[in-house]
Amino acid sequence: MHVQAGCLKMVLAAALLVVAGPSAAGTMIPFVDGGRPVPDGELPFLVDIEARSLGSQAWLHGCGASMIADDLVVSAAHCFFNPQTGLPHEGVEWRLVFDRTDRSQPADQAVEGAGFSMVAHPRRDVVFIRLHAAREGAATARLPPVGVTPPAGLVATLAGWGFTENEVIPDRLHSVELPIVAPELCDVPYEHHSKQQGEFPRLCAGSPGKGSRAGDSGGPLFTRDPQSGAFVLRGIVSGGRPGYPGGYVNLADPDLWE
Repeated sequence: MHVQAGCLKMVLAAALLVVAGPSAAGTMIPFVDGGRPVPDGELPFLVDIEARSLGSQAWLHGCGASMIADDLVVSAAHCFFNPQTGLPHEGVEWRLVFDRTDRSQPADQAVEGAGFSMVAHPRRDVVFIRLHAAREGAATARLPPVGVTPPAGLVATLAGWGFTENEVIPDRLHSVELPIVAPELCDVPYEHHSKQQGEFPRLCAGSPGKGSRAGDSGGPLFTRDPQSGAFVLRGIVSGGRPGYPGGYVNLADPDLWE
């Protein structure tokens, strides 16, 4: 299927729906909500994923991503693949833009689809993007220890180019600090205090008025190592609902690394 330029926003809307899981299928989280603009160079491991319809000249913001090695990028699988079918979004081409905080600036460091390949995890909303040419000396984020899920109350940072509280897609990267939420509270609204039982394979984080929005999908939830200062990538923006803690792929989940 070839997607006309006027239909690209509809395709991107489908690609940017943050997947809330089977219990909330079809829902969409509103936005970095409550965040601040990020100065140039502060988060150099961030990658901007852009998309355009085949034959179009206009690149639009799609999702966020993170470099975890000089030839490896990680993002959310639903940015590239239909969550229901597992097939790639058709009629869309993608590129990765590196070393750019303000999207109004030229994409001097961009790699288009011919320069990378993708592998999606079969059971988790994760895609690994292998660059065909390594970016020597690139800033990267570190993966967390396998099996060591960050504790509730730990403050992490979310970053992305998604909608702000003013309902606009910002040119400049935004970030916000969020507390990790206990797993049993993942599907509990902020205004309620009762607990729901069940299994919660995702990492959850957020507080009222602060969290991820459409366009932040695939972006990082991270902390800083207190000794080395290294960025530690705790999660990937994946899904949620308005008024609830945001859902993130837990990168410490052993099932990711079987």
